[in-house]
Amino acid sequence: MRKNNFWFKQISKICISIIIMLSTLILLKAKPDIKQQFYQKVYENNISFATINSIYEKYAGSPLPFSDLFEKQTTTVFNEALQYEEQHKYLDGVKLVVTENYLVPSLDSGLVVFIGEKENYGNTIIIQQSNGIDVWYSNIDNLAVNMYDYIEQGQLLGEVISNELYLVFKKDGEILDHKKYI
Repeated sequence: MRKNNFWFKQISKICISIIIMLSTLILLKAKPDIKQQFYQKVYENNISFATINSIYEKYAGSPLPFSDLFEKQTTTVFNEALQYEEQHKYLDGVKLVVTENYLVPSLDSGLVVFIGEKENYGNTIIIQQSNGIDVWYSNIDNLAVNMYDYIEQGQLLGEVISNELYLVFKKDGEILDHKKYI
């Protein structure tokens, strides 16, 4: 009985996803004003895919339909809180003085939406947190994450070889005061 229930849930998730997708496509095709609002929200504003992912996981489980077949055999080893010695204002954010070879933890759970160089910041990882805030972690080497990884709070992002870690907090394109978040 348990095995039949498992397959029923998986097929139900797939059917519901298809129905939602087809309904959205039909609605966008039939209503030009809704299509314009949809494109504006998705392409012009900062849509929070991390929030969508957390809502989906809350009600439907894993985004992968058959992930229950691949249960994790390992547990997280690295789960740390951010530690630093000093903080100083730096451009749009804050510069934290950390120990050399510091392992950088994530401040909150979210989705990796950018990995690359940012001018005046160096190698940067941007995490779109579930609360809609984008956090830039800069001056990071030896990355432990990839693009579009969903990460948990405290998860290892990478390593700061020097002793400076830069953080920037943004929401809807606006710079936020770092003092509220670290």
